[in-house]
Amino acid sequence: MSEKAEWNVVLLFAGDSSDPTLTEIAADLVVTKANVLAHRSINVFIELVLGDATSGKANATRRAIVAGTLGPVSVVNDVDTGDASTLIGLRQWCATTPAKRTAIFIYGHGNGVADWDTPKNGGATRRRVAPPPKGGGPSSALGSSWSYLDALTIPELADAMKAAGLPKVNLVGLNGCEMSMLEIAYELNATDAGLTPEVMLGSELDDTASGWPYVEILTRLAAAPTSSAEAFAEIVLDEYRKLDPAPKPNLVSALRPSATLAVAAELAALSPTLKGHYSKVKEARDDGKWCSPFPYLDVVDLAERISQRGVAVAALQSALAKVTLGTAPVNGVWSDFHGFSVYFPKDATIGSKEMGAYFQLAFSGAAQWGDYLVDFAKH
Repeated sequence: MSEKAEWNVVLLFAGDSSDPTLTEIAADLVVTKANVLAHRSINVFIELVLGDATSGKANATRRAIVAGTLGPVSVVNDVDTGDASTLIGLRQWCATTPAKRTAIFIYGHGNGVADWDTPKNGGATRRRVAPPPKGGGPSSALGSSWSYLDALTIPELADAMKAAGLPKVNLVGLNGCEMSMLEIAYELNATDAGLTPEVMLGSELDDTASGWPYVEILTRLAAAPTSSAEAFAEIVLDEYRKLDPAPKPNLVSALRPSATLAVAAELAALSPTLKGHYSKVKEARDDGKWCSPFPYLDVVDLAERISQRGVAVAALQSALAKVTLGTAPVNGVWSDFHGFSVYFPKDATIGSKEMGAYFQLAFSGAAQWGDYLVDFAKH
C-alpha cells in the first residue's frame, strides 16, 4: 500500500451564483498550473459548478491532481451547491484517495448569518445577492445556487464538514464575504472535540471577487507539505497580504473554532451583567466597527468599547484573544479590525424572521446571545 499524502486539498468553486467568468478563471488557473503543483505529498481536488441556461440546472466538472499527476475530467450533473449532500458527496469523492490531513476551500458568495432583505444599518434595503435556503434557517449564502434557489445554511455547512464516516477536516477556508463570524466558527465544533477543524479561514468584511491566490498558496504548501493546519493557514494569510488592494482593500483571518467554546461560556456568564448596562452596551454598539452593510460588529472592538464604559468584561476579552491565529489585511488598510464579528442587529430587526432563524444557531443558545438581543431591544 502506498504511503498517504500529507494533505488532500479540496477546492469547491461555486459559480452558480457568483460571477461565472471569475469562478471559471479561478478554477482553470489551478488546473493549468498542475505541473507546478505536482507533488506526491499533496493532492488537489477541484470541483467547478456552473449553471446551465439551457437545462435550468447546474453541473460540476471535477479534476484531481493526485500523486503528482493531473487526472481526467469527470462531470456530475444536477448539482445543487446549496444542499449539504452535495458538499458531502464532494468529500466522499476526495476521501477515496486518503491523506493525513484535509483542507476544504469554498469560493463563492457569502453573507455571514443574515441572508434576508434587511435594512442597511438603518438605511436603504439591500439587494439579495443569494437565494434563501429551501428549508429556511440562518443562511451563509455560501454555495448558493440560483438554478435551485437554494443556499447552505450554517448548520448544513457545519454538518457537511463533520459528516460521519469521512476523514476529519483540519482546515476550512470560506472564501466569501462576511464569513469570519463568531457564530460560524462556533458551529464547526464537533461533539467529539477531536473532529473539530483546527482552523477556519474567512473575512469579516467583503472578500476579493476574484478569489484567493490558490496557485501561490498550493505552491507554498507543496514546498512544505508536512505543514500543520495552523502553518497552512499562515501560508494562506501570507499570500493574501501580497494581493493588489485595488479596487478596494480586504481582510482575511484565521480562527480557532475550539476557542469559541470559551467565548460562548463567558458571554453567557456575562448576560446578567450586560442586562444591567443596556445604555452602555448600546453606546458601544453604535460607536463600534461595523463589518459590512449587514448588522455585524467586530466583536473584539465591541468588548473593548464596553470595557471602556466601565463594564467588567475582562474574562470575555481574554477568551476572545485566544480565537484569532492571525489576520491578513491587504495593504494594511483594515489592520484595526481584529478578525471576526458577531451579529448585533438594529432594534427594528429583532422579532423579524431573521432573528427567528438566528435562534437555530448553536452559538445563540450556548452564549445566550439570541435571548440577550431580544431583551436588549425592549430597552
